[in-house]
Amino acid sequence: MCGITGFIGCSKKPIHSYQLITKLFEKSEVRGTDAAGFWATQNGKNGKVLYHKEPVRSSKFIKNEIWKQVFNLNPNLMLAHARRVTKGMGQPSFNENNHPFTSTDRSKGLIHNGKINESEYLTLKEQYQLNSDCDSELLLRIFEAGEASCDSSESEVRSLFGINRIHSVVNEAQMAVAIGERHDEDRNLWLFRNEHRPLWIADVRESLGQIFFVSEPSVWEKALYECNIRCSLVFKSLIEVSTNEIWLFKITKANHIPEDVKKYKIHKENLEKDKYFEIIKKHSLFEVVTELNDKEQVVKDSQEYDIVSGC
Repeated sequence: MCGITGFIGCSKKPIHSYQLITKLFEKSEVRGTDAAGFWATQNGKNGKVLYHKEPVRSSKFIKNEIWKQVFNLNPNLMLAHARRVTKGMGQPSFNENNHPFTSTDRSKGLIHNGKINESEYLTLKEQYQLNSDCDSELLLRIFEAGEASCDSSESEVRSLFGINRIHSVVNEAQMAVAIGERHDEDRNLWLFRNEHRPLWIADVRESLGQIFFVSEPSVWEKALYECNIRCSLVFKSLIEVSTNEIWLFKITKANHIPEDVKKYKIHKENLEKDKYFEIIKKHSLFEVVTELNDKEQVVKDSQEYDIVSGC
């Protein structure tokens, strides 16, 4: 069991959004205290990516200097994860085992609440190059393999193909998953789950211009209460992400989240065994703000970050 949370959308009230995501992240540790991390990106073609993780609980993580950059850089897409380690699935002291998991250029991030059946994981890991001992990384690499095998030039089609590849290849798993994508101008948030793990969204576009997601309603309620912004938020009741569907939230070039959620039925295929899939090496074409080195080890220094407006 792990806690996942995040949002998509350029905030109308950055201070309130920062307070809310900080509390959601902190309260998510009720579902996991072994490690914490986040991936986020700013608006626009030149928007930076923020990425960091450590083997500490989220209530401690939010005191890190890099977490303060969430407010300074005002991202319009974020994934955050509070990890509870499953026995045999990667010690948190080795930081590469912690969430989020990212593409090599940091343009995509994935967080996962759940577990792949151990015997299935041991079989599948022989088909995909991994950097960690955590079963969740396998989901990202299957996703990337699906994208790579898709002959469409449309990024949305390729991503959908990758997510359906996950469901086609992994048969015994507990899953609630969020995938964030940073394209030149657009930003995508994919959400999906099965019956074994919860996932909820809160639509606060009217008051904050954003949509948040969270593992369970109690985390949302506790966060609202403690950051004292309940009366300023306008939203209907929380909505549970449907099982056997893939939900897509997008930000367009005009910084707008379309009114209707795109929902796709999960399509499973009978696939032949993949050839061994090596991790795709890509160089970042944008700035990445992190306190991690290339081996995912924490390397903190006294760096002063620029304060800019992400939206």
